[in-house]
Amino acid sequence: MSVLDNKIRQGAISSSKASLLMDKAQSKAKPYSRACETYLKERIRERKFKGSLSVDVNSRPMAWGHFMELYVNEYKLGLDYQHIGDKSFAHPTIDGWVGTPDFLADNKVAELKAYQPNKFTEYAEAIQSKDLELFKREFKAEYWQIVSNACVLNLDYGEAIAFMPKEDELMQLAKMVEEYDGKNLWSYKYIYDEIIANPENPNIAYIPKESDYEDMNIFTFEIPREDKEELTSRVLECLDIIRNELKYKL
Repeated sequence: MSVLDNKIRQGAISSSKASLLMDKAQSKAKPYSRACETYLKERIRERKFKGSLSVDVNSRPMAWGHFMELYVNEYKLGLDYQHIGDKSFAHPTIDGWVGTPDFLADNKVAELKAYQPNKFTEYAEAIQSKDLELFKREFKAEYWQIVSNACVLNLDYGEAIAFMPKEDELMQLAKMVEEYDGKNLWSYKYIYDEIIANPENPNIAYIPKESDYEDMNIFTFEIPREDKEELTSRVLECLDIIRNELKYKL
């Protein structure tokens, strides 16, 4: 089922946008950032619309990210990981707070990012630093997405994963696309076409043989309790605004 067809997401606060709630306030009179206010207005309109305001457009970056989840699940992660990226979950006690995590393992939620080379190298280095404060500062959206998903699933640990296939595994990737018979097959076909048409230099993101970067970069961390509590407080405040829009003029 498409994420955009998932009714529990309509008008709800999603983990993918959790960082907007943590943005600095505009002023004492305006306790939320402009980006957050815009997001809350969209949630209000979506509830009135009784359907998603987004159109399910499978762009290449989106399709790439989705298929990399499938590839990593098949070839890179152990059996203790469960791929759950095609399902949204509702917070057990806070109605209107949802998350769509990529992977679940033990007491942790894992989020995979398959960025293009420039952002991949930045993200990989932040992950390899194992510095939680640096990661939180430099990749705010990714950090709070993980925290939010951990809150929704009531877990204590988060895991950030940066992945890009290596040059010598591109044919394996192409074969997986060729044999794939699941949902959205048509959106992944370009990956196979690019590799087969130009195997020496396909127009997709991959790590060259001589690169110093690893394909799998993983940072597992215990989520600070205070961050969970702060995010939960902000979610409750914002949900109150969404449900009672006249109490706070956005």
